[in-house]
Amino acid sequence: KRVVAFNASVRVEVDADGKPMKVEAPADLPDAIRGYIEQRVASWQYQPAKVDGVPQDAVTYVSVNACAVPVDQGFRLGLDFDGNGVRVAGGAWLRPPEYPMAAIHGGTEASFDLVVDVQSDGRATLGKIDKAEVAGRSGAKEFEPLLRRWVKTLRFDPELVAGHPVNGQVRIPVDFILRDLGDRKALL
Repeated sequence: KRVVAFNASVRVEVDADGKPMKVEAPADLPDAIRGYIEQRVASWQYQPAKVDGVPQDAVTYVSVNACAVPVDQGFRLGLDFDGNGVRVAGGAWLRPPEYPMAAIHGGTEASFDLVVDVQSDGRATLGKIDKAEVAGRSGAKEFEPLLRRWVKTLRFDPELVAGHPVNGQVRIPVDFILRDLGDRKALL
């Protein structure tokens, strides 16, 4: 047995007092793990969403970091809050952007911290690049247009306030790292 660490996006319906009414962990998790996550997330208190200062029922997506540590009779689970807000549509994994060919040929690596604006219909645009670190010169100018195009392909599940989808924001770190010749890709 070994330690297993993973992230999960949990759908949480919250009442106007900030109390969870319904909690849904990903259905593809084993029943015992899903039940544990749902029970823990349901025990947390949330800030209620407000419209014109009036608290409202809402739906948010809570990101959790989980860890299963082996013990004699199975595993001991741990769970930590990692934020809440919009989530990738359906709770799927984000597929990283393609590495620009000119940057690969030039040996250029880069790290970005993107602030992505999410519309109430789930479409996304690049709001801003909060941090950009580029090591190398050749192909460096190709990263920003590539990231803008990539973000436009992303779809998200927006939060709901009083039953209506609302605009949101999410931060996405993206690293372009050159490894050996067979493994050049962007990492999220």
